[in-house]
Amino acid sequence: MRLTVLAAAVVAAAALAQTSGTGVGLILGEPTGVCLKSWLSGNSALTVGAAWAFQHEGNLFLYADYTLHSFNITDDEDFRNLAFYYGLGGKLSFEENKGDEEDKTIFGARIPLGLMLPIGGAPVDLFVEGVPTIDLIPGTDFGFNGGIGGHIFF
Repeated sequence: MRLTVLAAAVVAAAALAQTSGTGVGLILGEPTGVCLKSWLSGNSALTVGAAWAFQHEGNLFLYADYTLHSFNITDDEDFRNLAFYYGLGGKLSFEENKGDEEDKTIFGARIPLGLMLPIGGAPVDLFVEGVPTIDLIPGTDFGFNGGIGGHIFF
């Protein structure tokens, strides 16, 4: 009985290891780059990233998102730690135009929506996300970001 309780506590601690601390990671998609995720509480996090966006002939893309995580969204034993996350963020991109147009600095908003899976027993998580965006400055334009990635926490 004691061994069962101890084993359950170890598994639970390992599963929660990715809901605290700070992790560095990669995101592959639109944009593609590096990201840093820092947990603010057991269900909220701040993610910042520096990436390369392929839209508009390519540009440097910086973003910051505040997200809330809802855990245990499924009863499937293999995915019991799967979390849905959602939030609000901002983006800044530097678009270098070739030709007659001037370079642009674009500021906008992001609404990250994704799934995050902490890998039990390891300080790692994997995620997939879709992010509707709206450019606000210098003009209004709707777009979409998305990708897959992961973080290693320390």
